[in-house]
Amino acid sequence: MSYCPKCHHEYADTVELCVDCGGRLRKGRRPTESYDLELEDLVIPAGSLLCGVIALSMLWLRVAAQAGWITGPFAQLLEAGQPPCMTAFYGVAVVACIIVFAWWVIQTFVLRRR
Repeated sequence: MSYCPKCHHEYADTVELCVDCGGRLRKGRRPTESYDLELEDLVIPAGSLLCGVIALSMLWLRVAAQAGWITGPFAQLLEAGQPPCMTAFYGVAVVACIIVFAWWVIQTFVLRRR
């Protein structure tokens, strides 16, 4: 039995390269409790969290300007510079970021255990 150290998929002994990532396979059974995350594995969750924080901040600024929580020239700039459809866009962006992050968590920590 062989396994991919990155993807953690098991293969027959005759297979030499991982079908998913193309990496070299190791002989033996895959370790069950090892979750070695590399830097490239953190790009998707970091990106989704960053985009989510930015979208949530922009959504809060837009709503705060509309509700009167922010006043003055900055509120006028927010209301004039952002069309109302941007409020819906920011909300959709926040939900999409949450979905992407949740899917990454499921793939990384739940599905890898199998």
